[in-house]
Amino acid sequence: MKSIKLLGPFVVAIVAAPAVVGCSSDDDSNSGGMSPSAYERLGGHAGLLKFVKGEVEDKILKDSDLKTYFFNQVASPIPAGHPSAAQIEECFTRLVASAVKAEQYPGAPVRDAANTNTPDFTCRDMKSSHVGLNIGDKTFDKFVGILAADLMPLVVPDGTKLTAGHISQSEFNVLASALTGTKSAITTQGAPPGPGPFTPPAPSAYERLGKHEGLLAFVKGEVENKILKDTNLKTYFFNQVKSPIPAGHPSAAQIEECFTRLVASVVGAETYPGAPVNDAANTNTPNFTCRNMKASHAGLKIGDKTFDAFLNILATDLMPLVVADGKTPGAGQITQSEFNALASALTDTKSDITDPSAPSGPAPFPGG
Repeated sequence: MKSIKLLGPFVVAIVAAPAVVGCSSDDDSNSGGMSPSAYERLGGHAGLLKFVKGEVEDKILKDSDLKTYFFNQVASPIPAGHPSAAQIEECFTRLVASAVKAEQYPGAPVRDAANTNTPDFTCRDMKSSHVGLNIGDKTFDKFVGILAADLMPLVVPDGTKLTAGHISQSEFNVLASALTGTKSAITTQGAPPGPGPFTPPAPSAYERLGKHEGLLAFVKGEVENKILKDTNLKTYFFNQVKSPIPAGHPSAAQIEECFTRLVASVVGAETYPGAPVNDAANTNTPNFTCRNMKASHAGLKIGDKTFDAFLNILATDLMPLVVADGKTPGAGQITQSEFNALASALTDTKSDITDPSAPSGPAPFPGG
């Protein structure tokens, strides 16, 4: 499960400290004046992997709170795109080793045939791997506390001869400092502080509206059942009802996909314009790249009131989905604030879409 990456900063710091200070002077009699590196003292890759496996399997996955963040790893089969516990352990081991320039991270995909959906998993960066895990401050601290308790027996005072399996107090301190610096990247602002089991974050407006598929269904309904049946508005789609559609112009299906992406971009869920939109039925332009509002409406002579009529249709059908701020929106619902943000974003396109010289309307093309 992705949350295991909490191990990363803590363990990395242990081995990172010796890399900063170089070779310790506490054991200059070894290897011609060169003491073993932290990587070597901790047993190289095999030693680090053993430590990580012990923490994950014997501590984290047996903790009543922390084990819940590994819900993907206990699913059968593990969902596609997610690593098994063994793959997570190998990734962390590489991450630690890379901190002392002993290994490369992320390295080659990690093989685990038992993870049937993702037998070859590419290790990820720590920040992106915690997205959506809703980790609170105290949950983070609990995880760190478990690691610290098992690391302390390895710590010896500064000035003490460093032997196999040990780290100095200074190395441990660097580790603690590095871990503290990762807290904001790992925890989720607004998450229950904990410690506690995994709590899914509240669904976003994009998720509540069905993500891309749900927004597309809404847009298709507006275009096909309202816009293309409105006496005035349907006339602005003259290219879409021609056969074939003139080269360079989108089909109704391509327009619907573009508008869906535009709405999704307003709520920060998708990128506009995105990849070209395919529609084999549009023989002259089977791959259409969504355009900005000004370019896509040039020459249509859309007046103020015509624009308002279009938005009013959308607003009328969105209003039944709106719940008051302060209430918890369910599936298919948005808050008043979310509606206001969406309405504002669409209203802001008015100057790009309308033509100042066109009659105000509402009127059919070309503007009355």
